[in-house]
Amino acid sequence: MKKVAIVGAEEHTRDNAPWDDESFDIWVVNEWPTEAWVKRFNASLDIHWSHVYTNGKYDRGTGYWEWLQQERGIPIYMQDVDPRVPDSVRFPLQEINAEFMTNLTYEGQPVQNYKTSVSYLVALALFQGYEQIDTYGIELAGNEYKGQNSNFAFWVGLAIGRGVKIDLHCSRGMFDAPLYGYQAFVKNSKSYDYVIGLQKQISEKQREFNMLEGALQLAEQMLADEQKDDEDALA
Repeated sequence: MKKVAIVGAEEHTRDNAPWDDESFDIWVVNEWPTEAWVKRFNASLDIHWSHVYTNGKYDRGTGYWEWLQQERGIPIYMQDVDPRVPDSVRFPLQEINAEFMTNLTYEGQPVQNYKTSVSYLVALALFQGYEQIDTYGIELAGNEYKGQNSNFAFWVGLAIGRGVKIDLHCSRGMFDAPLYGYQAFVKNSKSYDYVIGLQKQISEKQREFNMLEGALQLAEQMLADEQKDDEDALA
């Protein structure tokens, strides 16, 4: 099965991505490949205009523009090939529209429906024939991203409709609202947000526990090795 994990930067779930599972391709966006938490990636996307990604203010001090100018043999999907970016690949927007968007029009006119980088990546995964798409580190919360929720959900729904398996490891609050007509609606949105926040904290604490447990096992093994060395020296 052809599988891809699309990984965003939200810290509660991004580290749970299948970094060590080579059966998954890993896709990220923008300057995230320069960050230490990105252990590997098979493709990245930066759909911004060139004056954005060449601007040092954009990269949060990571040296992203300098990084882009180095060749690694890993595709960086952009609006068009940038000769200054050796790994740049034109994002196949027209081809994707022809494949997936011809049945959606507004007053008879074609519609292009991409409001977030993640939507472009889901569309690209469908276009390239991936059979499973996992998502991590994508919450689309806060004022900047909330308007992108419905667009992400649109592409998830389109993928499901085409038989692609979608395994969400984030964005829980986007898809688990009470069932209309079957369940009571949450009247106090602050309470709902509080519940979601607690669920995220539990997930984070579980991740920290797993890391500490692994460190403890390593320390215990080191201690056992040291004790053995001492015993061998006294023998």
